[in-house]
Amino acid sequence: MFYTETTANACQWRLLDARTNEKRTVHETAQCPDKIVWDVRHRETVYTKSDSIHIVSWQAGSRPVDLGSRIGIEDLWISRDTGLLRVAFLIKTTPKNTVSERGATYLCTRDTATRSRR
Repeated sequence: MFYTETTANACQWRLLDARTNEKRTVHETAQCPDKIVWDVRHRETVYTKSDSIHIVSWQAGSRPVDLGSRIGIEDLWISRDTGLLRVAFLIKTTPKNTVSERGATYLCTRDTATRSRR
């Protein structure tokens, strides 16, 4: 099980082995992040803090790597199929850049159309 535990001066990111009840701290930050995505496949954690996205390995002594800005990103997750980081963001649409056909709405960008989930 993955969880965070706040102490007097830090946010500890922990793993709990339910079989042995052993707790292990995998990372620590001054404050808890806005969002944490635990990647069990690659033994890494992706997290957001303020306007940035970071990734950190579960190996002892690992330092976080800044992946860039999260401005405009609404959500992020790890794909179960590929193990890759995925992001979602909202695009403002107008009738000028959408096409509706047979009950589906498509967002048109340049020469491509992307199906919208409505």
